[in-house]
Amino acid sequence: MKIVIQKKVQILMATYNGEKYLKEQINSIRNQTFQEWELLIRDDGSTDHTMDIIAYYLKLDSRIKLIEKQGNIGAKGSFFQLLRRSTAPFFMFSDQDDVWKKDKIVKSINLIKDFDDVPVLGFTGLCVVDVNLKKIRSSKRVKIKDITFEKLLLENQVTGATIIGNKALRDKVMETENLNTSFISMHDWWITLVASQFGVVKFLDEDTMMYRQHDANVLGASVSRYSKLKKVNKICYFIDNTKKDVEGTFIQAQYFWELYKDDIDLNTRKLFDIILKKKKINFGLKLKFLSKKRVHGVLQNLFFIIKII
Repeated sequence: MKIVIQKKVQILMATYNGEKYLKEQINSIRNQTFQEWELLIRDDGSTDHTMDIIAYYLKLDSRIKLIEKQGNIGAKGSFFQLLRRSTAPFFMFSDQDDVWKKDKIVKSINLIKDFDDVPVLGFTGLCVVDVNLKKIRSSKRVKIKDITFEKLLLENQVTGATIIGNKALRDKVMETENLNTSFISMHDWWITLVASQFGVVKFLDEDTMMYRQHDANVLGASVSRYSKLKKVNKICYFIDNTKKDVEGTFIQAQYFWELYKDDIDLNTRKLFDIILKKKKINFGLKLKFLSKKRVHGVLQNLFFIIKII
């Protein structure tokens, strides 16, 4: 593919005990067709050989940088700290255990390159693979018309490792000096909310990366622990976690309202009136909203109904 733009992109990578797959991911970044990139890494206190691997690449490639860490803050905190350090025209997020197709960067840049001053977020499809990079499935295809702020308030639909954003989006997200990430469910969800409300969201219906699943990553670890539980405990575990996820969604919505209530339009204000019960809303209007904004999972929908009604 012809590279049509030569603006630098900063790739933001959070690491933690990632020695097993880290080299493969960094090599896939170094082998990109688009070479005007910097890789900013923040390690969250690894106890394996992750830092040795990073040190090797720091000497090998001057485009790879390690930012100073300030305590163990988890993946979400690491990505936000990396985003605050980003200064390039474009930023992308990278997990430590995936593999990027060689044209991921250029295709991502081409997706959003025509937006300069408008906050824009682009994301792509992905291929879910096992530890040996054998395909399990492609990600569920989305219709961009379905990526609305109303739906995003209740459910994240964008995977962080597929995201590219521009400086205008980065500046909008980071305009809050002391952003309290404890009220935010995850970095990718929050950034997509900001882009959806104040800018543009674009989607490339193509797999640009291999999204590796294994026992040590977030999803893999959850599945592993879940599979070892007895049947009754599985049910209790699932219900408890679903309830916590829904509660976290409302905490995040409340925080978004507190930060941006002076910047949002009338229709969006009405949406928050319903979700956060800012005003007394007609019961029929609530049901109409819920019927159109259903999320995945019967239990999730039940908890949302209880919270809103």
